[in-house]
Amino acid sequence: DLEELLGWTEKTLEERKVRWEKSDRLREKTKWLLLETPRSLSSRYKHTCAIKLDQRVKCWGDNGGSDQITPPGDLGSVLAVSAGWRHICAIKMDQSVKCWGSSYESTPPGYLGPVLAISTGSIHTCAIKMDQSVKCWGKNWDGQSTPPGDLGPVLAVSARGYHTCAIT
Repeated sequence: DLEELLGWTEKTLEERKVRWEKSDRLREKTKWLLLETPRSLSSRYKHTCAIKLDQRVKCWGDNGGSDQITPPGDLGSVLAVSAGWRHICAIKMDQSVKCWGSSYESTPPGYLGPVLAISTGSIHTCAIKMDQSVKCWGKNWDGQSTPPGDLGPVLAVSARGYHTCAIT
C-alpha cells in the first residue's frame, strides 16, 4: 500500500480521493504504533504481532482463515511472540508456550515445559528449552522439525519457511 501511495501523482480529483482513502487505511493500520511504542515486533506472511508496553500482544493484518490475529483471551502478559505463516506462538510470563491459529503447527507438545525462546516457521515451530536443547513441532516435510542429535547447547534458534537454524 505504501509504495502505491507514495508512487501516485494527483492528476484528477478522483485520484486524490483514492489516494486519501488508501492513506486513511494505512494510518488506521499503524495508528496504535504511534500511540504506544512496542517492546518487540514479529512479522510473517501477511500479518504482524507486537508486544505492547503492558506486555500484551496486539496483532494485525490478514487473518489467513485461521483466526491467527486474535490472541486467545487467556493469553495474558508475554515475554516473547513469534508470528508464523498461519499461526502465532508466545512465551507467557511463566515461560510456558501458548500458540494459536492453524492447528498442525500451533499445538506444542504437552511435555514441552518452560522455554527460553521460540521461533515459528511456515509449518513448524521450535523452542529453546531451559536446558538449552531445542524442541520442534509441526510438519516435518524437509526435516525442519528434527534437530540434529549432535546439536549441543543452543543460544538462538530461527525457524523459517521449511528450515531451521541454530546458534550453538
